[in-house]
Amino acid sequence: MRIICLFASVLLFSLRAEATQGLQVAEYRADVDDVAWTVGVEAEGFRSGDGITEPWGLTAEESKSFVEKGFRIGPYRLSAIFDVYRSNNTIAAETYNTESKVSIGPKLYFSPNSFAQLFYSLERDDASDGVNSSRWGGDSVAQRTGLSQTWYLARRRAQITLGYGFEQSETEDIYDDLRAHSVIFSSRFPLFWGLSARIHADYAQNSYDNYLGAGDLGSDRKLFLASIDQSLGRGLLGELRFSYLDEDFDDAELSYRRYVWGLNLKYSY
Repeated sequence: MRIICLFASVLLFSLRAEATQGLQVAEYRADVDDVAWTVGVEAEGFRSGDGITEPWGLTAEESKSFVEKGFRIGPYRLSAIFDVYRSNNTIAAETYNTESKVSIGPKLYFSPNSFAQLFYSLERDDASDGVNSSRWGGDSVAQRTGLSQTWYLARRRAQITLGYGFEQSETEDIYDDLRAHSVIFSSRFPLFWGLSARIHADYAQNSYDNYLGAGDLGSDRKLFLASIDQSLGRGLLGELRFSYLDEDFDDAELSYRRYVWGLNLKYSY
């Protein structure tokens, strides 16, 4: 939502180049007597612009460490997961926020092509007052719990996920407390001519405490994301992306809608 706010308030069509680089620093796997371990560290960088006619305005550096242990419970497989995520985002070489997130939870495999996951996460977002607070508020802390079910289809080339989540958070200068219940649908699947698609839909009922000084408010928020991408050669990917965000508040003057179109070229190296 924050990146959407950055690029458009109502409607935006953009043609831009994106450069990403990913590095899997280390990964260890062990599978002995049906007890499996996966330990790894990943790092990734992102830059928006072309570096020539348009400066690298938006940059992001991300790192993720993960530990997963799996074992058997009768005919099923259970995994315990621990993830640590951190990102640093800048605009015009000035940091506007850093995110830190820790997630834990079990994942139960009912078959090779389906699993259920229960998770808890704690996330902290530290904002730079000079760049960020006037647009998105200040620092925020969020706790999330949820349950999701995932199915793999078409020889695991397609995936469907349904989930429920509960969030409790606070964001400086915007609201004192948020309690939100959300239902989530996401999928990815192959199309024709080498195209592939992704869809994400999220419906949430929110309850805010002292939202923008207007008191206690409720809202219904709808988020829809869709993208189609095509490989254009080794490391080069073309993507057409659309997003729609609508939050309907009890106070109609605070309600808003945002649309974003993007035609992106991505190069990985």
